[in-house]
Amino acid sequence: MKIRLTIIALILPLTLLAQKQIKLNHKIAIVLPKGLNAFDDKENKELINKILNGSVLPEPYKLLVVDFAYKKDNVIVRFFAGKSEWPNDYIKEKMPKYDKLEIKHIDNKDCLILNYSIKPKAFYKIEVSNKTNKKLVTIEMEYPNGVNEDKKNAENLINELIKGIKFN
Repeated sequence: MKIRLTIIALILPLTLLAQKQIKLNHKIAIVLPKGLNAFDDKENKELINKILNGSVLPEPYKLLVVDFAYKKDNVIVRFFAGKSEWPNDYIKEKMPKYDKLEIKHIDNKDCLILNYSIKPKAFYKIEVSNKTNKKLVTIEMEYPNGVNEDKKNAENLINELIKGIKFN
């Protein structure tokens, strides 16, 4: 009995410290930052279900999406294996104009970070590619526009998420 309690006492703190990892596919996994939890994104789920019930899927929705959305505070995060693009038939006037473009190199990964807003929301679109095998992950982040604290939270999450991507 004492041995069992000792083992439980040793394992319990380690499981509490463990971070959740999701697999986008068999070659790409992401270790999620602490506090980033699965989120039921009803608004976008309904939109995707409508698209899925249609005959032709726009390009971004042909990609594999796991749990679809995660949330930390007011920042919503979505992951796509591959490149997420606007559908070809999307109205050009509705397409966002990117406010900022940034290129970073973190942990042998090339990152293209785009910032844009569609009132009342602001977005980051981060494309992360592995230099060695050219695999690509797209991370989309959404937060309330004009709220500096939420923007800082989103910016802090960017580096954590990029470092958490594991290409096999």
